[in-house]
Amino acid sequence: MKKALSKIFLLISSIALGFLTIEIGFRIHANKTDFSYVTAANSIINPNRLPKGLFSINPEFGSWGLTPNFSTVAITSDFQVEYKINKHGFRGDNIDLNKDNILIFALGDSFTFGEGVAYQNTYVGKLDKNLENANIFNLGVPGNSLSNAIDLKKYESFKPDMVILFINTAMIERNYDLLYPPQPAPISLLKTSDNQAKETIYLSRNSNHLCLPKIKLLEKLEFYQFFQYKLTLKSLLEDFNKEKRDSPEQASEITKNIFISEEEKIELEKQKIKASDEILVEHLKTLKNKIEKNGGSLLVVNIDTGPVTTKDLTTELDLNYVDLSSEIVYYKENIGPISFKIDPHYNESAHQLIYELVLPEISKLF
Repeated sequence: MKKALSKIFLLISSIALGFLTIEIGFRIHANKTDFSYVTAANSIINPNRLPKGLFSINPEFGSWGLTPNFSTVAITSDFQVEYKINKHGFRGDNIDLNKDNILIFALGDSFTFGEGVAYQNTYVGKLDKNLENANIFNLGVPGNSLSNAIDLKKYESFKPDMVILFINTAMIERNYDLLYPPQPAPISLLKTSDNQAKETIYLSRNSNHLCLPKIKLLEKLEFYQFFQYKLTLKSLLEDFNKEKRDSPEQASEITKNIFISEEEKIELEKQKIKASDEILVEHLKTLKNKIEKNGGSLLVVNIDTGPVTTKDLTTELDLNYVDLSSEIVYYKENIGPISFKIDPHYNESAHQLIYELVLPEISKLF
């Protein structure tokens, strides 16, 4: 009898040790890849490119931004990526500031935030890892207008040595649409392709379908949630692809209701360019003066696929300005895609390219 009990105990111990080893392996993998299956399995109940809870209003400054100490997984047909927001309210690990280190602020919108890309593979994440003796605050927030991006009230006490503004036309257009709301639709929509305007990047809405049962005892285990996440995602993707096959793509309600003549479109475009130039110059002057007053330097980087202004920013504003549009377009036309299949945000390849082009520009200033 004792022998039998001993064997049972040994068997149970071996199984428990095996599960423990597997769980430790999964947790090491989660830490290394910056992707937790526990968080992913919880997020897949309502898959979304910008999950609920990611944004909040800062009560101290009344500004819209990211929720501090928050983790979630964005799940679409194009990507599944974990977003970790640190105690300071921006994407990335918590930073213990070293007085001897250079402090750099990276400003921008969803492209700088790194939508769809693991943090360590974003251009800011790569700069953060590879710039010696430097701490980087990634202050990119999805949906930022230019004025939102340069509003640093929340972080003024940190007094950065350098600020890098990663700019694109969308940020300026968001300001333009607020100041000059055109009819019958925002100017920014006139350039939006039907494909990008649709919600095809979402797998589903408010889905409560999980392939494995929710067991409280197992919900905190990476290895169990790995199977929960993988099986549920597979099911959602199958439904998504079936829906696309069964429902031929049609123009979105937003874009198909835009009736505007070619002449009106050209005139609106001229108005937009003139106003956008004024908005950009005004905001850059304000930002430059504010940073230089605190002894820092400003670098403005165009990460769009075309020019963001008709102005010569280097001469007119005595600005450190780098336009990467031609290099990005060259990569797109000759080497490979720079964005996801449906979602228009930059993929890992584009982030790597921007990192390689920006790194020497930063080095010139220090």
